[in-house]
Amino acid sequence: MPTTFRLIFGALVLAGAVYGAMLLLAEVPATPEATAIRIAPERFLTPEPANVPGS
Repeated sequence: MPTTFRLIFGALVLAGAVYGAMLLLAEVPATPEATAIRIAPERFLTPEPANVPGS
């Protein structure tokens, strides 16, 4: 295996490991609200129905 390929592949693997660790660490202070938004985001993005008198 060429040395250049091994260096590039190793750098990509290391970058992926760092990125995965960052994603895992970002989940630690998760609140119930953040968990609910992650599970059902459409429920939080839809606007409230307009409160129109007489409808």
